Amino acid sequence: MLNATRWGARAALAAFLTAGPALAPAGAQTAPAVAAKPAADPAALVVQDFYDALFDAMRHAGEWHMQGRYDRLYPVMVKLFDVPAMTRIAVGPDFAKLTPDQQSALRDSFGKLLAATFASTFDDFKGETYAVDGDVAMRGTDKFVKSRFNGEGAPVDINFLLRGRGTDWHVVDIYLNGTISQLATWHSEYGSTFQDAGFDGLMAAVKSQTDKDMKAF
Repeated sequence: MLNATRWGARAALAAFLTAGPALAPAGAQTAPAVAAKPAADPAALVVQDFYDALFDAMRHAGEWHMQGRYDRLYPVMVKLFDVPAMTRIAVGPDFAKLTPDQQSALRDSFGKLLAATFASTFDDFKGETYAVDGDVAMRGTDKFVKSRFNGEGAPVDINFLLRGRGTDWHVVDIYLNGTISQLATWHSEYGSTFQDAGFDGLMAAVKSQTDKDMKAF
C-alpha cells in the first residue's frame, strides 16, 4: 500500500502515504488504531482527529470505494489542514499576483487533491496502527507533532507542523521519516509547473492528478 517509488509523483500529503514498505501485518485484521498516550495538546488533538478519519476510511475501504473514502476525508482535511497557506507556499511568491478568483480556484483544487491523494493511497485496512506523541515541541510560533504509522515493515515516522490561527491549529506540512517535507515536494512539482505553464497549466496539472487518484478502487 505504501510505495516509495510514488513519492516524487505525489503532491501534498501523498508524502507519508506513499513512502515505505507495505504495512500490512497478517492476522491482525482487527488491531486497534489508537494514540500511544493522551494527546492533550490542541495541536496533537488535530493530528489525532486526522488519523481517526483516515483509519475510519481505511476500515470501510471495501464498502465505500474511492468516492466514499474521498467524501469521508475531504471535509475533515480542509478543516484540519491550512490549505490556503499550503497552496500559497506550493505556488510560490507569484501566488500574490493572481486574481482573487484564481487564488480561490487553486485553493479549492489543492484541497480536492489533498483528499484524493489520501483516499486513493489508503485503500484498505490490514491491521495497521498509529501512535500520536502527546509531547509537542515548539518550532518558533509553530508546533511540531510526532507520530508513527505501524505495520508489517519498519514503522514509519510521520511528523506534522501545525500553525496557529486564532485559537485553532492547522497542519501546514508533513515530514516523512523526519526529513522529507510534503510542502517542499509540492512546491518542487507544482511551483515549477506554474512557472512554466502559468495558472491554466497549473490548474490542469492539479486536476489531472486528482482525476487519476479518483479512478482508484
